[in-house]
Amino acid sequence: MDDEPHGELKEGTASAARAFFKKLVTRKEGSVLRAWMQRLDPEWERSVTEQRFMRYMRDIRCPKDPLALFEQLDADGGGELSLQELDEDAGLILHHFQEYTVAKYKRGVEEFMRNVGECDAWDPYDEVKITFEQFQGAYQTHGWHHGREEQLFDAISSNQEFITAEDMKWLGVEIRRSLRKEKARQMAFQEQRLKERRSIIDPQKSLEALKQNLKKRFGGSLVRAWRRMFANRETLSMQKPQFIKACAEVGWRKDVRAMWYLLDKDNNGSVTLEEFDYDSAQALARFSKFLFQNYKSVEKAFRMLDVDGNLYVPREEFIAAAGRMGFEHTAATLFSAFDLGQAGKIFEEDMKFLDSPLECEALDLLGHLLMWKPRAFLTADPNEAAANQVKARLLKKHGTYLRAWKVSLDRDGDNRCTWDEFRDACREVGYTEDVPGAWCTLDFRRAGALTLQDVDPTAGEALVEFRDWAVEQFGSVKSCFTVLDDDGSNEVTPFEFKQACRAYGFPGPAKLVFKALDTTNKGMLSSDDVGFLDDWCKRAAETGPPESSIEDGGEDASPKSSVSKRSSASPMRLMSKQSLRSIPDEAWNEPDWQEGSLHPAFRVWANRKRKMPIRKLDGSLPPLVTQVDLGDPHLVKRPILLLAPVPVRVQVPMGEAEPKRIQKKKPGLDTLLNFRSPRIDRSYRRL
Repeated sequence: MDDEPHGELKEGTASAARAFFKKLVTRKEGSVLRAWMQRLDPEWERSVTEQRFMRYMRDIRCPKDPLALFEQLDADGGGELSLQELDEDAGLILHHFQEYTVAKYKRGVEEFMRNVGECDAWDPYDEVKITFEQFQGAYQTHGWHHGREEQLFDAISSNQEFITAEDMKWLGVEIRRSLRKEKARQMAFQEQRLKERRSIIDPQKSLEALKQNLKKRFGGSLVRAWRRMFANRETLSMQKPQFIKACAEVGWRKDVRAMWYLLDKDNNGSVTLEEFDYDSAQALARFSKFLFQNYKSVEKAFRMLDVDGNLYVPREEFIAAAGRMGFEHTAATLFSAFDLGQAGKIFEEDMKFLDSPLECEALDLLGHLLMWKPRAFLTADPNEAAANQVKARLLKKHGTYLRAWKVSLDRDGDNRCTWDEFRDACREVGYTEDVPGAWCTLDFRRAGALTLQDVDPTAGEALVEFRDWAVEQFGSVKSCFTVLDDDGSNEVTPFEFKQACRAYGFPGPAKLVFKALDTTNKGMLSSDDVGFLDDWCKRAAETGPPESSIEDGGEDASPKSSVSKRSSASPMRLMSKQSLRSIPDEAWNEPDWQEGSLHPAFRVWANRKRKMPIRKLDGSLPPLVTQVDLGDPHLVKRPILLLAPVPVRVQVPMGEAEPKRIQKKKPGLDTLLNFRSPRIDRSYRRL
């Protein structure tokens, strides 16, 4: 009894609980791995519940309280334990072993028993007994390099002498899980291909390249380029047509529309200076605030800058005068913003766009801004206390940060919260104090938009980790949910969610992910609760643009921007009126039209236009896709027919699909004898 573990467990230390458990189980079973496979997880669910754990502890006569031991081992409080939580080393070796065995013996237990057991083809595989020498030799011969063959053999074999087909039933379970993963990947394959084609040209990289090009052309100043080529010189904002035209004028035709969606963070159809160059906009805003606080107008401030009174200010004189006036920020950036002609000197007219008080807005008759009005957060200082108050009020009203994010902060579901959305959310919760200071604290990256990670870093990172894992393993979050929802009820409980995440190898905090996703606190998740994660970017810094519309497909559009959305794939722009009349009404009212594919009516029209319509054996027509990767960016817009099923209600009979052919007959002898030219005919009539 000297090996019996004694002593009290140290409270709050999971490592001490693991050491106690490992010592006790190793003495009773030989290893934690064998105890796991034979006693704790006999159903191969990759987790053990509290009830089963306590029953096993009582069976082996644990000298300590099993419930206290379970609570110390269950660090995340999920109510169940994995092998990694009990013994990280054993969990890692079992993971590698199961992954290798599933990949090597894809046909199941029979293939494993016949190959490793070296039996004849006529012998029943369920009667084969595999010895340790056969097991070790087979794995070492076929490339197993993780070792631990003896430990694995003892854990798998129930009698520790032979491995039978009964001992390998877990292989069938793992193969089925692998097949479900593969099926989910195939379900998301089309979506992945579309995303891959869109990621051929990264709009963020294109935007950075455009900025570098503009710096070279305009003396290293983005503000000068912005005022001269892109934006209105007074309001420092621009619309989409202005941006496209300016890019064409500077000779930039690569991914223009995708860059616009990247710049227009608030999706209001207008891009401001802070969205294009945050640092320069902040410097101008601080200088504008400094002028009106000290001199009340640009005219008085320019008199102070123009020391010699010659009505213009050179660069060196401007920098020196700004320092004497008490402006602490960089003056070189400001001078470049004012010196539009790169003449090395500025006039009073060059600074007139600042001549608008911050407290009011100068508007024309149509309500458009006449002067530049910098946003409040450009001149504010970070206020951590204000940010904490806003977060506390959001949490009090909505219960969870994710619910507050989806309901108040990110209403369009793109994982970005703009300044206007943040200001409206603060107004909803009754906070009107230092809103700009709270924004500056949360937007510490100065990205111009917030993400969930900025508001709740813990839940945000957990959700991003879950999304990345789901996309990597299943193709999309929705496909992952269909696999996790084993019974197909579109409802997953916390226990089912965590158990399924364990079974399919999610390494992150499953309980935290479920709690973050359950915004209604109903204790149940549906596909609608997790589907929004597919629209998220992978990381907070990667805030990509929405899908480009087919209406934007011009000469300067990249292949990626020509990918059509469902709303832009309307067949009305692709067919003539005569062709539209011949299409059945059922084709227009097709309810099974899935997003990402063209309308069934267009498929019908296209197949009618073909001389030899393609059909499958079941008589269905193929759909059309507008994007196919042929290696040439000029060919990606050409529609190509693919063999795929078409709903029965929009099928067209083969006879109707075939166009009528006009047959030309060769002239016969009678035709030639009866032929009379118009001249001969007129002469005959005169006679």
